[in-house]
Amino acid sequence: MLQGIDLSKWNTVPDYNKLSSSGLAFAYIKASEAGYNDPEYRERHNAIGETGLLRGSYHFFKANVDPIVQAKAFLNAIGHTIVDGEMPPVLDIEDPKEQLTVMQYEDSVEKWLNYVEGQTSIKPMIYTGGWYWTQLQTLDNTSRFSHYPLWLSSYTPTYGKMFGGWTAPSLWQYTEKGNIADINPVDLDYYYGSPSDLWSFCKMKPISKSTSFAPKAKAVQDRLSEVGFYKSAIDGQFGANTENALMAFQKAKGLEQNGIMDVNTWVELFEIKTF
Repeated sequence: MLQGIDLSKWNTVPDYNKLSSSGLAFAYIKASEAGYNDPEYRERHNAIGETGLLRGSYHFFKANVDPIVQAKAFLNAIGHTIVDGEMPPVLDIEDPKEQLTVMQYEDSVEKWLNYVEGQTSIKPMIYTGGWYWTQLQTLDNTSRFSHYPLWLSSYTPTYGKMFGGWTAPSLWQYTEKGNIADINPVDLDYYYGSPSDLWSFCKMKPISKSTSFAPKAKAVQDRLSEVGFYKSAIDGQFGANTENALMAFQKAKGLEQNGIMDVNTWVELFEIKTF
């Protein structure tokens, strides 16, 4: 398992750079709710992009608002595309005020999921908890969406009994009272898989002179500078100086000396913790 966080306007992040040495592997950021964008999303998304964490975006769903309006709000927030290296888009389903019939609610959810997948070519993930999904007045434990990955909300020692046709979550939000990298409180999550699995989940590719991951190249330079291997300008341009510094780091860690920020180098450089 790998650990991550999820952020909204309720979280204060004193120093994003601290995330690159926190052991965290990923962060989800609230992009939108109902028909409007989160005002802090773009700044947060950009800041996370310049850390060692992989990042993703989520939408807080209000079933009494036209789902296509909501999907368009989400897509507008994220820039209408999901590039390689981004976590799948997420539909957050947990609003206790909804008063639709189960069928109406299901249909509304499906419209959002289909629209976003159609526009991005990426299958979304659903965030919810059994405490919400199984209620008669909301979704009555429907299994209509069990073919989507699940991000489970369950603040218990183990994630407990599954529901909705799902057999296991892809992500588990296990607390809302985390404290990491001076962010307190913050939601903490586990991803069920290895670092290589997470990179595949996000379609993350190795970073080298032949790629254009400028924000992540800056993160690599920042981190190499922190650990004493990089002395040049931190400009997000992955050139010969960055390549040579990365090769020196790889040699020191007993890794393949290829000058490429591959998954194994990512784990070592950013001290990604596994559980």
